[in-house]
Amino acid sequence: RHLVLFLKEHGIEKYNDVCAAYVDKMNKVLSEDFRVYLEALESLKLDIGVSTDVIGYDANVVDLIPRGREQLRNHRFMFSLGERSNILKEIDQPGLVPCISEANSLKYPYEVIFRSLQKLLMDTASSEYVNIHLFNLSTIMVLMVPVKQNFQDLLQ
Repeated sequence: RHLVLFLKEHGIEKYNDVCAAYVDKMNKVLSEDFRVYLEALESLKLDIGVSTDVIGYDANVVDLIPRGREQLRNHRFMFSLGERSNILKEIDQPGLVPCISEANSLKYPYEVIFRSLQKLLMDTASSEYVNIHLFNLSTIMVLMVPVKQNFQDLLQ
């Protein structure tokens, strides 16, 4: 912290260079970490409905269409949220750790994965915010605009 304050008072160009280097490095590190985490979470997704599921069908009509060996799955409540809506309200629950879930062969509905990703994003943003203010790196807030766009692209 004292080094940052010293640079800010005595060498504003170097201070700006340090801030820019910090933003660049954290952008790369966090973008890669979120990309890896998102890929790991995608492997934990529980398939509630697949493209071969038929909803609201009359068994007599559907049985006339040859479907080969494919069996119709009974997903009567496939598109209703049911109890899954409560998952999003429990934001204080811990995030998923993909390697533990994979080791236990656990799968989760989309809402659990979404909540886990949002929790990690909030925790990371809060941590960086505190870090920026702790080290008095106020210039970084201006430099973070491209990072925001990078994370929006990553999450799409």
